[in-house]
Amino acid sequence: QRFASSLRYIELPIELITHTVLHELANRCPNLTHMLLDFSTAMQLHDFSEMQAFPTKLKYMCICLSEVIFMEGFMRKIYNFINGLEILHLI
Repeated sequence: QRFASSLRYIELPIELITHTVLHELANRCPNLTHMLLDFSTAMQLHDFSEMQAFPTKLKYMCICLSEVIFMEGFMRKIYNFINGLEILHLI
């Protein structure tokens, strides 16, 4: 929390990509503009059905995809939050 307001860039491994962590980032890190979400080692996704918040000031987001999971549900959940993105990089 001490550095939350100055955080501009974050990389999250699959273990931390949960609706709770994303909600906390949205609430505590208002200046977050760059995010990397690494799903590359995922065998399944966490449940995002309760996700109500996502960082909204992102300019750049990189998503490392997994070969074995389908991302449509997650992308639908974040779609309304990422309308200000300038670059979406999918790997």
